[in-house]
Amino acid sequence: MQYIINADPKEQAELIRKGRILATGFNIPDDEVAKLMQEDKLLAADVVDGREIRWNPAKDRDPRIKENESSKGFRFCPYFHENGRFLQSVVKRGIIKAIETAHSQIVGKYDPEAFGFDDLRLQEISGYLRSYTSQNFSHEAPRKITFMSQILDIVLFLMKEDIYYRARFLDMCKHMPRDYELTEEERRNIQQWH
Repeated sequence: MQYIINADPKEQAELIRKGRILATGFNIPDDEVAKLMQEDKLLAADVVDGREIRWNPAKDRDPRIKENESSKGFRFCPYFHENGRFLQSVVKRGIIKAIETAHSQIVGKYDPEAFGFDDLRLQEISGYLRSYTSQNFSHEAPRKITFMSQILDIVLFLMKEDIYYRARFLDMCKHMPRDYELTEEERRNIQQWH
């Protein structure tokens, strides 16, 4: 994907004169990108199914991602589109806050030793998942490692405390229908952010 200026030569010259676009390589100052998109003067372009497509990331759904297809990325740009910013700033922050609150309440009010396990299966699952988390979330350490660790703590705590969840989680793992292969995009994402 690349960004393209959606303006005739006269408009481009005016954008350069005002410093909204730099003359060298049409570089755009970060604070101007969203403004130019709102004005439809900056679009994204990519090749999909052999043809070039253009869209405005601040106003349009990403056409490279089919409706309800989650394996390729964000349907709405998380930096410029209203829905994408809502996902990032409201939904994700709300989930993070709920996880943080539950995690601190479990230890603070229920049991200071809540995340210690005597069940060898839970110890093994915990060890593997924590090792994976520390190795594969390190690019955003400690923020994402902390978040993922809190989720793991909560799930394992429920398994420890409640046989209902423990039995079903272990049974679910035991009966997974197959190994799941990563898509090419998923492999690239792990390689890029490892």
